[in-house]
Amino acid sequence: MGSESLTAATPMYAASIAKQVVGVLLARQVVDGVLDPEDTLGMYIEDLPAWAMRVRLRHLLHHTSGLTDAVAVASDAGNPDVLDELRRTSELITEPGSAYRYSNVGYICLAEVVSRTSGRPVDHVAADVFATLGMDSARMGGPIPAGLSDQARPSRTVGDGGLWLSAGDLRRWNDAMNDTALGKAVHGLAETPGVLDDGTPLDYAWGVRVFEHEGRRTISHGGSWPTWSAKAVRQPDVGASVAILTTSEDADAITAVSLAIVDRIAT
Repeated sequence: MGSESLTAATPMYAASIAKQVVGVLLARQVVDGVLDPEDTLGMYIEDLPAWAMRVRLRHLLHHTSGLTDAVAVASDAGNPDVLDELRRTSELITEPGSAYRYSNVGYICLAEVVSRTSGRPVDHVAADVFATLGMDSARMGGPIPAGLSDQARPSRTVGDGGLWLSAGDLRRWNDAMNDTALGKAVHGLAETPGVLDDGTPLDYAWGVRVFEHEGRRTISHGGSWPTWSAKAVRQPDVGASVAILTTSEDADAITAVSLAIVDRIAT
């Protein structure tokens, strides 16, 4: 399928925008009393080295876990492969909570926590939420949609990426988040930025960045993989949202365009 054939209804790869889906799924479990952000990774994933009992879920959420990302680079790796590699990892790069270090592996681990606490694969849990929000094209994991086989095949991991959906459904997701469609408590958690263990504030919440842009609270995240790029930007206080899915790899241009559009909507 050529780029001229793409429409707002074409399912495309959203890469790291999947992280905010995982963040929302975890926030729902926290609100329901299933788990606590202070729980450790070792409580949920078996046979990890001793360091897993020092890594708390909040460390994973805010990218302060100290986990290496080297195990996630293989394009044919799946979540079980990543966990097996972690079981062979003797130590962390930094002490949990001491430094911000963006980690795809951390969100793969969080997706696995969702699976274990719900008793179902994370893609099934996400599918229920997508159905509730009317996102018919959205799914976590699976093959490239028919007609897009000329694009690069993403990794098989889910949680750090793995999200397929149309631009229309990404907009539906943004609007649902702005409208607190899953409950104010859930959205309040998911949009709360973290801190380092010494209290230093971060701008990273539960799979999204939260910052001020032109005096307005802005919640955003991008995603990229060779031949795929995505951007979701929203400003809940003014009801603005922008969803971009593209085969371009110019992340800076996509960010600039998304902010320019949201400025136009908000003003």
